[in-house]
Amino acid sequence: MTINEAVIEVMNIDGWNLKLESPSIATGITGKGKTCRMILRINKEQDEIILSRKDYRTLMNSPEEVKLYFYANPKANYIYWVNDLIVGEPVEVVSNTTLFGEVKVGYYLEESQA
Repeated sequence: MTINEAVIEVMNIDGWNLKLESPSIATGITGKGKTCRMILRINKEQDEIILSRKDYRTLMNSPEEVKLYFYANPKANYIYWVNDLIVGEPVEVVSNTTLFGEVKVGYYLEESQA
């Protein structure tokens, strides 16, 4: 079982009805009966919380009522309700996981927004 599958399983025990569509996207019904789409991101390092512009657009273009972003790092787990999330200007973030660095455009999120 992957970490994403475990997260979905725990949420389903709590009354949700979610299924993984892909390794990082789940769709289904919330505990309150609303349709939802959730993107899951697990970070093994304790970095700043960033919602990529691609993930943001994917969520905002989905037909589901509730759009969620699940982010986990060694410090804590966060669920952001993206429907009403106020994001600032996009920033370029350079990841050093490749030889030349991978540039992603995204939005910094605060813990208090979760």
